[in-house]
Amino acid sequence: FIFVGSGGTHNIDASPTPEDNIYDVYLPEVMSYSDYYPFLMKMPGRNDNSVGYRYQGQGQEEDNEFTEGMLAFEYRVHDPRIGRFLSVDPLSYQYPYFSPYTFSGNIVIHMLELEGLEPSSLISKGKVASHVNILLSIGFGLSSASISETRWVKFKDLESESYTQLERYSSSIALYDKGNDAMTYQKDVVYKNEKLSSNEKKDYSDWLNMIAHEQTHRSEIHEQGWASWVIDYKIDTDKWGYEHSDAEMRAYSNGMRDFSLMNKFLDSPLGQEFLDMSQNNNLSQTQKNNLATAISLEAFVIPDLEKQLKEVKEVYDAFTQQYAEACNGTPEQAFAKKNMESWAGAYSAAQSDLDSQKKMAAVARGQAENED
Repeated sequence: FIFVGSGGTHNIDASPTPEDNIYDVYLPEVMSYSDYYPFLMKMPGRNDNSVGYRYQGQGQEEDNEFTEGMLAFEYRVHDPRIGRFLSVDPLSYQYPYFSPYTFSGNIVIHMLELEGLEPSSLISKGKVASHVNILLSIGFGLSSASISETRWVKFKDLESESYTQLERYSSSIALYDKGNDAMTYQKDVVYKNEKLSSNEKKDYSDWLNMIAHEQTHRSEIHEQGWASWVIDYKIDTDKWGYEHSDAEMRAYSNGMRDFSLMNKFLDSPLGQEFLDMSQNNNLSQTQKNNLATAISLEAFVIPDLEKQLKEVKEVYDAFTQQYAEACNGTPEQAFAKKNMESWAGAYSAAQSDLDSQKKMAAVARGQAENED
């Protein structure tokens, strides 16, 4: 629905106020509305557009030059009557498993068409998908709140956003002159949308690396504040250069380098499971969230707790042996006994933490399976 004001105020009775019982209210008037079939064809008798509003399904401009009801995406024109594009996908050679004319991968219930390319389940309406948020917050220790509040903006859309000319110019230099894929600015990440295109594992891996890298910056900005962070970043890059600055090294440790945590994760069996799950259009978002929780716990949290438990047990065993070898009644035996009892408590707590996380992972997997 598109609403515009009726241009007047009307008095209505309301609850008592100190002055009177009257409030002024603003009454909107519906000027345009449309109901659609799954592939965005308008339903006859269930639409009206008295003001000539041009943007229709998925926010795309209606193109009536050829036939009424066509939708002009960035790269191609879509015919909602047949649910197909009128020209070949410019990236079709990379994706033989898709028809070059397919709209939204034929998944029109919960996926959006991305500028005439393939649909993606990693970014939706400028936000990182919730299962990726879970992975980055549990596995990478990034702020979940900062991920949720981050807006991912296509570079080509900067003209329609509230950016100054200088900010657009800076983005252009960062993304094209320097060859970067994305840049972080306050609560936004501006990116080149040609990277966001396919369902192939390598492309998903590259995209997840970029998300991890930029969200590392955003997590730090969320904690430190934009002004303080950007001053530190400027001083550091002037001193050490872009790639060797502390902020970039921290971001590269999480994504966009061979040694990054994301690539190490994606090279593992659990990482491959995460990639397969992300690309599985038959799973609901709730199922993906549960699986992401289980995978993150099994890949990051549980191994760390197992390592911690092993280290605690080694210390406990050392004091146990020292106690057994000390002579009865000596200070050495008393010292060993006190530490042995202390580390026995630490071992019990570590074991309890490990069991709890294993149970949580099993429950999450069970919930994902039960939804089937």
